[in-house]
Amino acid sequence: MDLYNENEPSRCTVSDCCNFLFELGRMTESNPFDQFETQEDFSGIMSDVVNCFNVVNTNMELIYDAEDEDGMLDLLIAMRRVTEAASEIMMERNYE
Repeated sequence: MDLYNENEPSRCTVSDCCNFLFELGRMTESNPFDQFETQEDFSGIMSDVVNCFNVVNTNMELIYDAEDEDGMLDLLIAMRRVTEAASEIMMERNYE
């Protein structure tokens, strides 16, 4: 993706939020939220996730103009994976 520099913060909120979601949404064998053991840590990262979802939603037109269809699809898939992973953790912790 041309808009997002994966190696360092860009100082562009939209780009950094997309990179954050891409990083969390990468296909891995483990849930990216497993490392946040306490409820406070999990709440903190979820606050960042919600903020990034809001930034992406608010700036979707800008992102759409800068990306091709494959880039947009990749972003939406990453967002779906993040949502599913967070939901899984919340379900597990609510049943413990």
